[in-house]
Amino acid sequence: MSKIMTENILVETKNLNTHFTKTTGIFFNKKTQTTKAVKDVSLKIPKGEIMGLVGESGCGKSTFGRSILKLITPTSGDIYFKGENITTLSKSEMIPYRKKMQMIFQDPYGSLNPRMSVFDIISEPLLVHNIANSSNVNSQVAKIMNLVGLAKRYVKKYPHEFSGGQRQRIAIARSLAVEPEFIVADEPVSALDVSIQSQILNLLLDLKNELELTILFISHDLSVVKYICNNVAVMYNGEIQEEQKTSDLFKNPTADYTKKLLESIPKISY
Repeated sequence: MSKIMTENILVETKNLNTHFTKTTGIFFNKKTQTTKAVKDVSLKIPKGEIMGLVGESGCGKSTFGRSILKLITPTSGDIYFKGENITTLSKSEMIPYRKKMQMIFQDPYGSLNPRMSVFDIISEPLLVHNIANSSNVNSQVAKIMNLVGLAKRYVKKYPHEFSGGQRQRIAIARSLAVEPEFIVADEPVSALDVSIQSQILNLLLDLKNELELTILFISHDLSVVKYICNNVAVMYNGEIQEEQKTSDLFKNPTADYTKKLLESIPKISY
């Protein structure tokens, strides 16, 4: 694997492209259509910070996040983790990196197996990656549940027995079970009530500080991004329009698209 100078960069993409090809028709009438979801994206994510990726629905944010983790195979470009180029690694070669790079999905109910209890959901990655064994898995699960604010009495319950916010805590607990360094949080609060969103955002901030996590926080909600992110990259039609420190972006946006996004934030007048 090739290596680059990392400085304080944990994750980096260089000229990353992710395209999807669809073939329609039959025989001589076949047509091929290519959708360019991610276009030549180069992005550096500093260690220990929360990088925001913001843009309207369908702009390629989620595809980019999944491409970094190689849940979707990029078409071209490079992905670096701690200076190591992981772009062409096979599934077996990626196993050690699966522990280091995790994801929190938008829909906490859809991302959890309804047939698995909280104990099963959290203990599975612990056992698969040999982080715990039969003698200590119970205490490990209890420790992780406490970390995300879930009472031990919930350990044998199933996803349908919880609220949306509690289910997202379970999903966060599952991602933390393997002790990752980097997390892609894909719209993690957009499916939750406003009153619960702040609780989950504060939990992520606490976890980031306590566990020294690095997070790519994907969102279409600028107010959420302003609250939680150190830096923000703005995406439109698969391309990064600009990248700035969060405070600078809101004070002095440079890209026309960013200005339009900021102008679209509802303003309350009295």
